[in-house]
Amino acid sequence: MFVGGGVALGGALAAALLWPNKKTVVTPTVGKGFVSLGLSGSF
Repeated sequence: MFVGGGVALGGALAAALLWPNKKTVVTPTVGKGFVSLGLSGSF
């Protein structure tokens, strides 16, 4: 589970850096018992 999450996070960060777009937004979310990173936009 942690490996899959790390791969997904790495892919999302690579996409955000390799395809810069003013409409791309990375949103971190921290809650009780979880941490998530949302990526939205058009590629």
